[in-house]
Amino acid sequence: MHHDRRPPELPATVLIVEDDAWTSDLLSTRLREAGMSPIRMHSPEGVAEFAKSQNFDMVVMDLTLGPDNEFGVLGALKNLKSSGVGSFVVAYSAFAGDSAERARQLGADVVLAKTDFSADVSKMLDGWKEVTAAKRLLEDEPEFSLPGLIGPDGRPLSPGNEPPRVVVESLLEIDAELIRRAEAEPDLLRQISPRRFEELVAEILEKMGYHVELTPPTADGGFDLVAAKNESLGELVFLVECKRYVPPRKVGVELIRSLHGVLEHSRATGAMLVTSSHFTRGAADYQKTEKHRLKLSDYQTIRGWLNEVLL
Repeated sequence: MHHDRRPPELPATVLIVEDDAWTSDLLSTRLREAGMSPIRMHSPEGVAEFAKSQNFDMVVMDLTLGPDNEFGVLGALKNLKSSGVGSFVVAYSAFAGDSAERARQLGADVVLAKTDFSADVSKMLDGWKEVTAAKRLLEDEPEFSLPGLIGPDGRPLSPGNEPPRVVVESLLEIDAELIRRAEAEPDLLRQISPRRFEELVAEILEKMGYHVELTPPTADGGFDLVAAKNESLGELVFLVECKRYVPPRKVGVELIRSLHGVLEHSRATGAMLVTSSHFTRGAADYQKTEKHRLKLSDYQTIRGWLNEVLL
């Protein structure tokens, strides 16, 4: 039985890398107001090593402190994430488009423009709350207990030797009849409520052999489902975000970036965004940069799933 999860806690420590006193003071004030404890550095030199030694929850850095070396720091911070000890990274500057995209590819979870910096700090805090909620679901939620399943770091998601159990609830009595209707009436995918769409996707994945858990309808932490499966090559856990859109509305790149950010700070194997519509070119291009960890499933993909589970 599902229950509402407690709200995510903000991190205790944040490393600020900024040489301008006014900006550094502004950041420190806003972070303290949010319950965080900021520590300041004036140069990017040694940031990655210091972040690793102190195990900061977040690193906030200006990318205009020197000639291009900050991008090297971002790369080092991304490597720390891959080893499981990385921080949530926020980069900011008066970015040109290419520079902002490069910062994201090098591991920045949130990219802020200095032109409206004060207002954008809330975006940074919202991003942190999302990834914290994702971590909680995968690491601390006793309801999601699938012994034997491991994350990409090789550690089990749940200790113990109890036999695996299916963690998906009744899904409000969604059953084969709804799936048959969806296959016979394609527009049904776009007529049901967003929550019903999430439940339909969960039921399809269940019938495809996954153990599935739905997050609560609100405050889901950046994804709607967790799907786990034992494969011949290992145990896999996926975060699934669902968007019940009606064409011509498409899923854009910002949602893919957001899901990627949540994935980077979780212990899941990969992430998938499922939509009843389609994806923009930008979203598809972004997925190609992480094609082994991010999957995009559109209206046609769902139709294929329906055919598969009805065979």
